[in-house]
Amino acid sequence: MRLMISAEFLLGDGCFSLKISGHAEYASCGSDIVCAAVSGIFYALLGYAANECERLHIKNISSGIADIEVSADGEEAMKLAYIGFLQIAASYPGTVSVKESVWGFKVNSPLCACR
Repeated sequence: MRLMISAEFLLGDGCFSLKISGHAEYASCGSDIVCAAVSGIFYALLGYAANECERLHIKNISSGIADIEVSADGEEAMKLAYIGFLQIAASYPGTVSVKESVWGFKVNSPLCACR
């Protein structure tokens, strides 16, 4: 069974949370462009939240795991990360699973031919 990255966006108690776990295993460690893309989006979100949001709570960041909460003023940044993850999932099927119960956007096909 192939592993994949799981990203879950939730809204509760006036803040947004993002939980990411797993590895894409699209390529070998250090060469995996899917993991790199997800990490890049996540770290951009983290930097934005640290500098622009009223509240950022980091619950866990370690290899293959990220769990953060961002105040409601970070909603647009969370949406951007969500759509970015959907684009990666559409471009590289079977590598990223994106779950959310907040916005309901759908991406049926990637916007660019990344391969």
